[in-house]
Amino acid sequence: MLRHLANLLSGLDGRAFTCYVAAPCEVLQGLGLSARDSRRLRIRDRTGAADPPAALTLSSIVRSYRPHVVHAHGYRAAWVCFLAGILTPLPPLVVTVHNLFPTDIERLASIGARMALGKAHTVIAITRAVAESLSNTGVKMQRLRIIPNGIQIPVPKHNREEVRSTLGIAPQAPVAIVVARLMEDKGVAGAIKAHTVLHQRAPNSFLLIAGDGPDRDALELMTEELGVKDSVRFLGYRDDVPDLLAASDVCIIPSVFEGQSLVALEAMALGIPVVATSVGGLAEVVQHDKTGLLVDPTDHTALADAALFLIQNKERAAQLAEAGRNHVLSFYTRDIMVSRIAEVYRSAAL
Repeated sequence: MLRHLANLLSGLDGRAFTCYVAAPCEVLQGLGLSARDSRRLRIRDRTGAADPPAALTLSSIVRSYRPHVVHAHGYRAAWVCFLAGILTPLPPLVVTVHNLFPTDIERLASIGARMALGKAHTVIAITRAVAESLSNTGVKMQRLRIIPNGIQIPVPKHNREEVRSTLGIAPQAPVAIVVARLMEDKGVAGAIKAHTVLHQRAPNSFLLIAGDGPDRDALELMTEELGVKDSVRFLGYRDDVPDLLAASDVCIIPSVFEGQSLVALEAMALGIPVVATSVGGLAEVVQHDKTGLLVDPTDHTALADAALFLIQNKERAAQLAEAGRNHVLSFYTRDIMVSRIAEVYRSAAL
């Protein structure tokens, strides 16, 4: 979500739109915003006693800045906007939903999310799959707009050989990469199991894991138990993801729950072949045997088979990679996304 916000803010025409951001401190810091164009707003991960104070702060911000549109990102932000609207009449509310409506959400949070989305002028879903999950919860189709995330085309700063050299990996060694937060939804454990299978068939292969999260210790222990510790590189958080992608032979998106994947878009934009699980909105980005390969999220052997196929069949991998790059350039750029969201703003402000 942070990169989505960064792309949106940097892409909007400053002559047509003035933007103020109210968000948790870590989000404001991540966006590099100054005090004059941002306000701190404490939004917690779960519904609770912190919500009314956050709503009170937001209502004060709205009275001070008098915006024409309020744009909330995610279910929690939409809920805080709903509460703020009880205290102070809000201008039209636009909500972008970045993930499928969760089936395991607690009852109070589910009711709150439905109420908040029901008050929105427009609900933006980033994929058809997200839109369908919202429609199934009662959000009216006439309120829904599907606007996929868009990216700025990444540019690596170092070439393949340089990056591999820093990682201690030979130029010809097969390399797969996962870029994800290390948590259950991202399916990194499945990627490690797939690498175990792949490594048996290609003993000189490596798996790069870029990202951090609460499951890191357990995942590192898994590589020891499966006997692949020496061929898996846990890289932690990295700000050179384009370099790492360009140094890899295949990008694996092993998610078990996914609205969309910016990493898939970035890999495709760089011409790196992608293997992804057929969950959520991934199948809209990675079209099987057209722009990449899709596998069942529960079948780590199929994941290994698909990755090895792309590694060993360079010509077919190049064809899929080229089609993937063209797909991203045609439908998933930052400028396309920003233009469509700007249209929503203009419509809501009328």
